[in-house]
Amino acid sequence: MVARGSKLRETVTPRAVLHSFVLGSLLAVVTLPLSSVLFQHAPDSWRHTRVNDALHTEGHVVLTQRTEAFVSTTWFTTSEPLGVNATTLRLAWMEDAREATEDVRPPRLRLPLDGRHRSLAEWQVGWPWRAASSQTEQLMGPDHATETRGLGVAELYGRPVSVPYRPIWPGLFGNALVFGILALILRTSWRWRRTQT
Repeated sequence: MVARGSKLRETVTPRAVLHSFVLGSLLAVVTLPLSSVLFQHAPDSWRHTRVNDALHTEGHVVLTQRTEAFVSTTWFTTSEPLGVNATTLRLAWMEDAREATEDVRPPRLRLPLDGRHRSLAEWQVGWPWRAASSQTEQLMGPDHATETRGLGVAELYGRPVSVPYRPIWPGLFGNALVFGILALILRTSWRWRRTQT
């Protein structure tokens, strides 16, 4: 038993730990474009709507939707002033939306209610924790404008693929830690098995 424990300690060296966590960090980064591709080509059955709310506040109607998939989370929110002709999106959304009494959006997604029609979409990817995000903000009407933050586009087999790249640091570090521990366990068990043969 003592010999077995000493052999195990010999395989878990500082160098092995360092290599495993470097590999874990690389895997945490590599999984981001993979998560993006998976989400964009996943069947609808992978996506589940967790929030579908309509909130009336400060003379506006605020519509919010959050959709979860295995490797991705998307938020979409739009606000329109009441007392104007409703857009097609608002009319279609209101049919299925739940009448909400409080705003469930994170503070970063709360656009100003200034009498104009605005929308904001946020996309987060990563596994097991979300580790990168992008946002697209639109202002409708005469002053129409679109601003996208943290979204890159690449080609995969001749088809465009969008990839969020704004880091979500807690998720990125968490994923690196998980992958690093898994790499260390696999490396240690493989080396330990070799010593037994």
